Amino acid sequence: MQPAVTYRFLSPGAAVALCDRVFHTLSLRGRILRARPSRPQPGRYPSPRIGHTAGVHPHFVRSEAIAGDSRTTMKGNIMLTLHSLFDIPRAGSGGEYETFRRNDQVSMLDWPDDVLRDWLWDHGRHVPFLEDYGTVDLTAIRWTCEAIATATLVGLPTGPSEAELIAENAQNHEHWIGTRDYAHPEVRTAWEQDGTWVRRPILLDRSAIDTDLRGLQVVEGRTRFGILRGRHAAGIAVAQTHSVWVGRPVHPSGGK
Repeated sequence: MQPAVTYRFLSPGAAVALCDRVFHTLSLRGRILRARPSRPQPGRYPSPRIGHTAGVHPHFVRSEAIAGDSRTTMKGNIMLTLHSLFDIPRAGSGGEYETFRRNDQVSMLDWPDDVLRDWLWDHGRHVPFLEDYGTVDLTAIRWTCEAIATATLVGLPTGPSEAELIAENAQNHEHWIGTRDYAHPEVRTAWEQDGTWVRRPILLDRSAIDTDLRGLQVVEGRTRFGILRGRHAAGIAVAQTHSVWVGRPVHPSGGK
């Protein structure tokens, strides 16, 4: 007996969107595989764990430079990118966050848990993020919690692959608050009582992406930024400053 088969029919628009998504994902996956070096043999490389060595910034460790290894720079510093971490299971692919967090490559970053979870765990395989931040050396970013004025935040861009996303969210700011009412009622409470968000968004100094760029860019939290921008534009009271995570590039000496 043949097993029962259930058919689902998509609208033409949904089918086109699904095909486009699959096409871009497979295309990007192909570029990643073509660019990825062969896997190292066991014992070939030193352990990626970083210790606090005297005179060396904790985000860097010296290692033998090996030709063709994308995880090392010409100076011998271990380098990790979103592509380096691509094969580690995470949200939506059967992974567990604690297992991901304890992975040797991930743990060497020593990032704040909020940033690790909201960016690398939840969105580390998001195609636009791979396109916009795929060349960023994750080991060379230091995170600080900062309070930034509303006037500055409402004008910040996000990555070019989804450049209009914050503006689109701003046009529907009340809708996006409403989508949180059932599971996260504290979101509406925070906006109405404190004029700000519950969880800190993630910003990145654009010089970490390209040394010729200046200013900050919104990596994760585009819905929160859309709500802030929309309420501010509508004349709804918001806080004067808002708490955010900011990642800035660092040098081996430990300075910015």
